[in-house]
Amino acid sequence: LVSELGTLDEYIGSFNPELELDFSFLSLADTLERFSEIQDAQMSEKELFNFSWKREESVSSKPTIDLNDADGILEAYEIRDWQGLSGTATPNSTITLVGTYIPTGVSVPVEIEVDAEGKWSLDQDDVIDVPPDGEFSLSVTSQDSAGNVSEAATATLVYQLGKAGTDFAAPTLNLNDDDGIITASEYTSWAGISGTAIPGATVILVTTDQETGWTGTLLLEADTNGDWSFQPTDSEDIPEANSFDLSVTYTDNVDKVSAAATASLTFDDSGTLEPELNTYSLPVIHYDISGDAPQFIGLENLEIISFGEPDFKYSYKIAPV
Repeated sequence: LVSELGTLDEYIGSFNPELELDFSFLSLADTLERFSEIQDAQMSEKELFNFSWKREESVSSKPTIDLNDADGILEAYEIRDWQGLSGTATPNSTITLVGTYIPTGVSVPVEIEVDAEGKWSLDQDDVIDVPPDGEFSLSVTSQDSAGNVSEAATATLVYQLGKAGTDFAAPTLNLNDDDGIITASEYTSWAGISGTAIPGATVILVTTDQETGWTGTLLLEADTNGDWSFQPTDSEDIPEANSFDLSVTYTDNVDKVSAAATASLTFDDSGTLEPELNTYSLPVIHYDISGDAPQFIGLENLEIISFGEPDFKYSYKIAPV
């Protein structure tokens, strides 16, 4: 048995369920002791070896993490073909990837299932938003079905998608607004921002909140004429009043990056129209003042009907009997 299975320390045994003798072999000595106990219970030889063996999930070794980038710095021309993050861990376990954005200290955990071959991955399709430019500290731990957690594998990844280059002239950037201030009345018909680059280029739009310094990155693609644009959807309301610095570059997706075109854009929601309040009159409510305290008459029959409008108010009269 030992010659066929190798080191028993790496395996667990599961007896025939009818015998209710499931147990783990912690060592060869422990195994022999258990066999002796079973033999003392007068199990037959067939019963004794009627079990199946399987390798136990173990997180004794820490997982690995691969940035799939030579220097761990993602620049604009690399992003389109970047494979994302990947690595290895205990087969059929779960890894927890924690990304911490160094400039703010904000951490985001993500759980990823490891396949039967011990491989895991997180590609760009799994991430809703492009992370902001800056340094990220990555930590990966693996957890098996028993709840055991491995040591952490760590790495550092830097996004530099918005870093301007010198290989091309800057793209054009059009705010499609005379003064760069988008009011509530203008927002519904605003065409968004647009411009030109080389055909098929990846355009990188970086917005920076002037008040908080928070940044966001958006990847766009220039069409066959070199035109690119970003328009708000019909369902989007005007953002809260704020001002943003915009920086736009583009890459040929090989090894070159353009200079940056810059502008400022302000959203002014002070002209946002409040929902109109409609007034509806209800029947007069009478009250009886003949007693010690006023007694309202007919309140039990009062019914307020919704007219299906977002905001409205009612008015009614109170008069003595």
